[in-house]
Amino acid sequence: MQANTGTASHRALVIAATLTATATGGCSYMFMPSPAAVAKQPNGCTNDEVVPGVDVGLAFVTTAGSVLSLLVALVGLSFGSNPVPMLGVGLGFAGSAVGLHSSADHGYASAEACRRAHAPTLPRPAPRP
Repeated sequence: MQANTGTASHRALVIAATLTATATGGCSYMFMPSPAAVAKQPNGCTNDEVVPGVDVGLAFVTTAGSVLSLLVALVGLSFGSNPVPMLGVGLGFAGSAVGLHSSADHGYASAEACRRAHAPTLPRPAPRP
């Protein structure tokens, strides 16, 4: 009976990790235009970096979850338990962290492109005689 409880809890952890990885799809990809789109049409873009900051925060949390899952798998291995379910959880969190970091990079690049598109152009100095 104890083995079934362990299996069910491992299954629940894998499901939770999978849902976390898919639910945090990257806010910057969803809400910010690409830098190329900003260069073509700068109206309506934003130079706010809150959305990429949320991606960075979620990436930090999922990275911590990945490291914690892998540590639990290693500790479980030393006690003779099966580490494969926890390795799956750790890899799920790691994949989510990579996607979130990529999304944050996209968001920061979009904000920078918007800043450059709306930067005032300075007049060129007159040529010296």
